[in-house]
Amino acid sequence: MIRLCEYLDKDVIYQIINDAAQAYEGVIPYDMYHEPYMTMEELNHEMNEGVMFWGLEENNELLGVMGIQDKGEVSLIRHAYVKTNQRKGGIGTKLLNHLINLTDKPIETIEWASRAGIQTLNMHLNNGIYFTLPHERMWINKQYETEFNKLLYESYSQLYQLANSLDVVLSIENTCNFHIPFIRRALEMLAKFENFHLTWDVGHDAKVNFKEEVVFREFTDRIKHMHLHDCNDKSDHQPLYNGNVPINDRLLFAENYGLSVVIEVKTSTSLRESVEQLKKNYK
Repeated sequence: MIRLCEYLDKDVIYQIINDAAQAYEGVIPYDMYHEPYMTMEELNHEMNEGVMFWGLEENNELLGVMGIQDKGEVSLIRHAYVKTNQRKGGIGTKLLNHLINLTDKPIETIEWASRAGIQTLNMHLNNGIYFTLPHERMWINKQYETEFNKLLYESYSQLYQLANSLDVVLSIENTCNFHIPFIRRALEMLAKFENFHLTWDVGHDAKVNFKEEVVFREFTDRIKHMHLHDCNDKSDHQPLYNGNVPINDRLLFAENYGLSVVIEVKTSTSLRESVEQLKKNYK
């Protein structure tokens, strides 16, 4: 049974967290691991900040806990822990599915977009969390890729079905991650949906030395939208023609394939500068 934890469960939550966190020893950097991994003071702070813990209980014993925190525009999944002797039994997956079903913000957003006459909604495909090891970055979603893809497919299936019924286009934007192998495989899986579309953020692509471009070339017929900004050695979202993005080439691509384009810079001054440079340099 999955249930909402009460204040009286605090001691048990504390024990589960610190029992499960033993798995981090020798895996995460030594200066990040300590005992207890989470103090009671820290747990109290998290609960006071609005983290609501849900637990999976069997025979009146909590076996795992997971928190969710409402941050207004998004809900954050926080602090997922399963007792050491109960790991690899699907407890974490069951808790995650339950918490995902608690938040309907993506559904509300699609419905609002339809009422507002908005035709395209951008979505990000998050990499998830990772641990920095001495020689590599270990992505949790890569380690549990089968479970990640299953949850992703189920959630996107619901969202795509709703969006399609309301004539809203969901378009997945690259966030410097399309070149990561497990993310690319996830995109290939989602491409099975007829209304699967992509947004090419050319500045994000430049930020990772254009490693994402090959993915977009593979899915040319699925690209519907483009975010246009420049990228230099310091940062992206720079005014057009101030960095290393081939602006004219990208605009020609957008024109040839009928993409909508938004100039995505951070200030009104940068926007005016971009428009002026665009008039001078493109056709």
